[in-house]
Amino acid sequence: MLTTSRKWGELWHLDGLAREQRNALLRARDTYDYAFTDWLYGPTALTPEQEPDMSTPIPLSSATPVGT
Repeated sequence: MLTTSRKWGELWHLDGLAREQRNALLRARDTYDYAFTDWLYGPTALTPEQEPDMSTPIPLSSATPVGT
């Protein structure tokens, strides 16, 4: 939980080009896409083998900011 929270904190506190890329990626996502938070609110794993795979990171560099 702590590691994921730190990564989300880094994501929210971007500026410059990285901020614009983040915004482009988030705007492109479906409002009901919970792929990055389903591990938190989904079924509870009782053993490590039952834990779901982590989401695949999307690099900021893959986004083209609006207006560029």
